[in-house]
This record gives sequence, structure tokens and C-alpha cells, in this order.
Amino acid sequence: MPITRRLAQHRALTNHNREAPVGNLPMELLSEIFHMGLHEYRLDDHRVIEYLGAISSTCSVWRDAALGTPSLWQRIIYKDHSEDLYPKYKGPPISRHTKDRLLTYLSRSKGCSILLHLAFGTSPLRTQAIKRILHPHLPRCLSISLNFRFEYDVGNFLPLPGNLCRLTEFTCIARRGYWHELHTRISPPPIFAEPERVSLRKLILNKSRPSVDGINTQNLEDFWLIRKWDEWPEGTTFISRCHSLTTLIMSDEIPSSTGQPLPSFTLPNLIYLDIFGLTMLTAAHTPNLQTLILEVYDHEFASAVIQLPSWPVLTTLCFNNAKDSEEIRSLLGLNPHIRRLMLTECRGIQDIIQSLKAEDTALLPSLRLLQVFDPDWGDYHSLFAHRPTLRIEYGLRCGPSYIGADELKATVEELGHDGEPGVFQLSDFGPGRCGVVG
Repeated sequence: MPITRRLAQHRALTNHNREAPVGNLPMELLSEIFHMGLHEYRLDDHRVIEYLGAISSTCSVWRDAALGTPSLWQRIIYKDHSEDLYPKYKGPPISRHTKDRLLTYLSRSKGCSILLHLAFGTSPLRTQAIKRILHPHLPRCLSISLNFRFEYDVGNFLPLPGNLCRLTEFTCIARRGYWHELHTRISPPPIFAEPERVSLRKLILNKSRPSVDGINTQNLEDFWLIRKWDEWPEGTTFISRCHSLTTLIMSDEIPSSTGQPLPSFTLPNLIYLDIFGLTMLTAAHTPNLQTLILEVYDHEFASAVIQLPSWPVLTTLCFNNAKDSEEIRSLLGLNPHIRRLMLTECRGIQDIIQSLKAEDTALLPSLRLLQVFDPDWGDYHSLFAHRPTLRIEYGLRCGPSYIGADELKATVEELGHDGEPGVFQLSDFGPGRCGVVG
């Protein structure tokens, strides 16, 4: 096609877009509509780049509105072109993830707060180049999420320099731990060069172990520790200082370097606890706990649960892979206010069902939702006949232990709202998708 004809078509399309009724909307309303479109994407979804590119190139009116709204450009997303980031991606590298685009978005966001989502490959030089670009803008960060290929790559970007007084959320993920071939472990880098000037509300460490020494925990409400820690000397001390915690998620126990029981401490504001093992339950006093997600060792449950205290406001209890039905019933007896009970591959489901429908006991009188994920199905219709206000949902193996901690938390928060009583077979499980088969 001749270049003149192509230019004529482009000019005609541009004029058509400019004359569309939507182009007559006030600039503020257009900006609000563009923001509503952003809500369809997760904060780290790189498809938002295509969305912003579309609205800023449709016509001059839209472009003026988009470029005149700095908050539209506050998501700073960068993903390395390394193959390990896109193992199923077929085709050329995603050219949108470039240093030039980083600079463009940083410029268009002007002085507004920004949200960083960075995923790195294996090149330390590239990682450090991105850090140099972002360094002047780090004080504007509200949240920072870093994703590295290996745990030892974390030191190529940390510690974060400068006064990060706006920062409220920090996430550090390593897609793989240390290589087994490494005979010496690298000392973990600190997260911040000036930790006393940072006041986080949410901290997520997934297969990475940057040092948390010196971090201000005064306002920390949400702490996730997702990995197996070989040793973490400051672990108990750090958590015991987090008096503002409302959510604590740990995928493994805190190891004791001395081999002695952990000293007791109080988490007065904790309402959501997702843990592996019983160590935290025996060490931490949690008087306001409302949701407990508990996975235990096969040998650990016996003779341990019965000594645990009751939680006066506990309403949601989830067991993953518990092997002793008698101890489960003991814990249920200590917490009569439970309204939602989830059991995933727990031994002795039939015994628990029999206890719930026994007429000579008042086990869990407030129970309104029972979810069971286990091939050993119980007599749920008989239980419903004894408890006609109970909603029972059952499935095979697609339960809480098969989804991530973030999905589980979102799902638990949705459970039991406006659900009619009855017996239902679950067809799916997860946030916003707990489908049932009547």
C-alpha cells in the first residue's frame, strides 16, 4: 500500500475517533473511566501495558487525558526476557519490558506514588542497571515486589537505599532456593539501607531470606514467611516485636537454634494465623484469633493439642493433613464458637461426622459451614438430618492444601456468606470460584 494512502487512512481514523461522542466527555470523567479499566488487572499483570498503550494512542483527546493523569502510570512493571520467566512462551521476547519504557512510565507518573513489580533473570548487570534507573524514584514507592530466579540473586538489588518513608508493602520472592552445589551460604543482605526510616504494614518473604534486623515493626500488620528455613536466629525475636500483626502466615516452623522451647510472647491483635506445626500455638498467646489454618506433622498431634488453650473468638478452623481424629475432636471441644470448619485429608472423617451428629454432645453448636476434602466421605445427609441449619460441602482432594496462601486467605474470607443449608458436592475451590453441584 502506498505510503500516502496509508497516511490518509490513518488521518481518517484519527478524525473519526476524535469526533466520537466519548471524546466530548470532560477530561476528569475520561480519567476516571480509564482508572476503572485498570481495576480489571492485577497489580503485577503486564497486560496493563497494552491497555495503557491503547487508551493513549486512540486519539488526541484520549492521549491528552491519559498523559494528564499521572496516577494511571504509577504501576512500574518490569519483567526480564530470560527464558525461565516465560517457560511456556513461544515467540520473540516481550519488547515492552524495556528500560526505555521504565523511564517513560516514571516520567509520566510525575510525583505521584508508584507501585514497583520487578522480575529479574540471571544477569546481575541488568539487575543493577534497573536499580540505578529506579534509585531516584524509590522514595515515591508505596509498594515494592521483587522476583528473583535464585535466592542468592537477591543481593544484586538489596539493600534498598534512601528514605523510603512512603513504603508500606514489601515482597521478595525467589523462584528457586540456593543451589545444592553451593557449600557456603551467602550472608543474607538487609532489605533496607536505612530500616529505621521505613514503617511497613505488609512484609512477604517467599523462598528468600533477606535480613529483617532493624526493621521497624510498629505498624506491621501482615507478615508472610513462605519457605523452609534452615535457621533463622532472629525469627522469634522479630515476630514477638510485631504487636500490630493481624495476619501471620508461615509455611514452616520457626527452628530453635538452641533446641529449647520458644519463649512465650503475645500477639494481641492477631486475627488470622496460617502455620505449619504447633510451635507457634504453644509459644504465642493470641487472645483475639478468629481464623486458624493448621497443618501438623504426622507424629506431632498426639498428646499435644489437648494442652492448647481455647480461643474465645475463634470462628474459622482449617485442618490440613491431621492424622489423629481424637485430637481434632478435643480441639473442637475447646472452641465451641467455631462457625466454619474445613478438613483436608484428615484421618477419621467418619469419626468426626459421628461426633457432630451425636445427640449426647453439644460439639460445635454454632457450626454453620462444614467443608470436607477427603476420599473417605462421611454420611453427610445423615448429619444434615441432625443439623438442618448446617451447610455441608464436600470434595475429593481439591482443598485448602492445594492452593497458595494468598488464595486460601481470600477464599476463607468469602466462606459462609448467604449460603443456604444443605449437602453440596464441590466442583472447584478457590477465591470467588467455590462452585457446587447440587
